Amino acid sequence: MRSRGIPEGEARWLLIQAFLAETAPDGLPEALRDELIAAMQTWLATGNPPLSAETDEEGML
Repeated sequence: MRSRGIPEGEARWLLIQAFLAETAPDGLPEALRDELIAAMQTWLATGNPPLSAETDEEGML
């Protein structure tokens, strides 16, 4: 990717994002899979997992 002009940090982010997206189970409904991938992207962008309404401030159920 670097040879194509993509900066190292962005290339690394894209590769990690693609790897994590592949870990989402194929049998999930499309909306749930999209939500899971969006949560992964948020985690990558911020370094923190997104909190859902079902967790407390520490991320515990």
